[in-house]
Amino acid sequence: MSLDSAAKYLEIVAHYESCLERHGDTHLGVDWPNAQDVERRYDVMLGVIPPDAPEPITLLDFGCGAAHLYEHIRKRQLHHRIVYSGLDLSPKFVALCRDKFSTVPFYCFDLLSAEEHLPQFDY
Repeated sequence: MSLDSAAKYLEIVAHYESCLERHGDTHLGVDWPNAQDVERRYDVMLGVIPPDAPEPITLLDFGCGAAHLYEHIRKRQLHHRIVYSGLDLSPKFVALCRDKFSTVPFYCFDLLSAEEHLPQFDY
């Protein structure tokens, strides 16, 4: 990967961290303009999991931000069938997630350059 490519996606991390700093742990803090659309977005994302899928299902929230998808899973009472993990490039977001959900695995590294490996996930 070229330095220009790395710089571009690191700029994205800086953008989201500035949103978090300005707006806190809210939909605006992850730069999502409309709170009502978030619920719909998460329902659509989870809709790819068939209702008759064998349980438990493992899910990696790639670019998990503030783990709002996990909050949605809990709100919908799906946490008994979905084993959630989060991954984000931002140490600030991962620290927030770990503070909120200390028993949930959160990973903080760059998959494109890290020597670390993730476990396998269903989704």
